[in-house]
Amino acid sequence: DPAFAEGLSPATADPYVATLYADRPVYRPGQSIKFRGTIREFANGSYSMPAKTLETVRARIKTSGGSTVYDEQLALNEWGSFNGEFQLAPEPPLGDYELVVTAGKGEKETLFFHSFRVEAYRKPEFTVEVDIDKDLYYSGDKIYFTVSANYFFGSPVAGGKVEYDIRFDSYGEMPPARII
Repeated sequence: DPAFAEGLSPATADPYVATLYADRPVYRPGQSIKFRGTIREFANGSYSMPAKTLETVRARIKTSGGSTVYDEQLALNEWGSFNGEFQLAPEPPLGDYELVVTAGKGEKETLFFHSFRVEAYRKPEFTVEVDIDKDLYYSGDKIYFTVSANYFFGSPVAGGKVEYDIRFDSYGEMPPARII
């Protein structure tokens, strides 16, 4: 039988690890993006506070087109954490953004990434209501329901396409005699 082998060099672990987060996943134009992060050194399978030589990290925010809209050196506090804030323009590029944090220099330089979106608010154009004729159905019962859609200015949605998905919950089942 044929045998296959693949030679790989041992992977080298990054000298730093980080946890990054922003205060929300989606922002609107003009809002403020608040973000935080914590850096740890990683060596010999264990984590430790960053050495005193690592005093700052570089934080950049890039748009989906790759333009940098924020670029700052942020100081690490005594716990190896940092924070920053960036005010979005009233009409920024919409779409995916990326927070890129660089810790260390030279051979110890490590990059970390966190993504979020910038979206414009769009008021819904219509509402949809579903009315069901009964609260409880038994196996074999026919289910009748009415779907109505109205534009916010009051007139009905004409020729709207309806797609639906029916799911069932089983009520009235006895709980298990013994919970393990």
